[in-house]
Order: sequence, then C-alpha cells, then structure tokens
Amino acid sequence: MSNTQRDSKGFILPSLAKKSGLLPVLVLQGLAYYSIAPAWLLILVSLLVLVAYLQRGALPMPLRTSAVLVSLCLFLLYYRSNFTVEMAASFLLMSGAFKVIEIRKGRDVYLFVFTMLYLGAVSFLFVQSLTHTLLQLLSALVCFGCLLSLNGGSVTTLGLR
Repeated sequence: MSNTQRDSKGFILPSLAKKSGLLPVLVLQGLAYYSIAPAWLLILVSLLVLVAYLQRGALPMPLRTSAVLVSLCLFLLYYRSNFTVEMAASFLLMSGAFKVIEIRKGRDVYLFVFTMLYLGAVSFLFVQSLTHTLLQLLSALVCFGCLLSLNGGSVTTLGLR
C-alpha cells in the first residue's frame, strides 16, 4: 500500500481513488441480488453506495450506529423467524454495504473484497443464468483488480513488469 495516503494515526484516508474499485463491486452485487433481496434492502445498499461515494471523512458514530440499528430492526421485522438461505445472503449483502462506509485500514478492504467474492458464489445458489454468470465474472474481475492494486501491483499491466 505504498501509494495510499494515511492520516496521523496510520489510517487510510477515504478517497475516491481508493473506493473507486470497491463501489462498483457493491453495485454489481446489488444488481445480482435484485430477485433475491427485498426492495428495501436494495434501496439501503444504493443509499450506502451513494454515502460512500460522497463521503469526505468518516461518518459520525451516532449516525452510523443509528443507521445500523434501524436497518437491523427492518431486517428482523421483514424476516421474523424465517431463517433461510435467502435471509443469510441478504444479511451478508447488508453487512457488506455497511462495511464499505467504515473502511479505515487495508485489512478492511481485504475483508470487504473477500466478502463480495463469497457473496458472488452464494448468489449462484439462486440464479444460474448466463447474464448472472457474466455479472458475477465482472464482479470477480473487479475484486481481483482491487486486491492486485492493494498489494502494490498495477491493474493495467496485471503485475507484469
């Protein structure tokens, strides 16, 4: 992470350059889950992508906490005691959406990228169409590009020197 700007405590500074690879992955996963996740969850993911895109610094803790509590209450009211694979996949999508607004260190980026890769694999439990496969392939390529750039490689040269 040699080309990443850091603050005085060593945290990675939020910037569009850092998140430009992460937000498309979340958008692609939201598109892939349009037939699985409830509409309110897809709207929540869209709002969190917008917040992450526009954010200049970290969101205040009370705002983040209240957003998590409200969405968790909505989630529990929607699914009640219906514990299914769809519910678990939707919860993972919601967790990934919240993770993107609180990325502070490189390990957070790793966690987000690997969560999105796992979410892509889980989506094949529900949909196996050609367009869905192409969408997940594009998402995986963007994830691997994020990992490559995070480890100091160049996405344009694919690490070849």
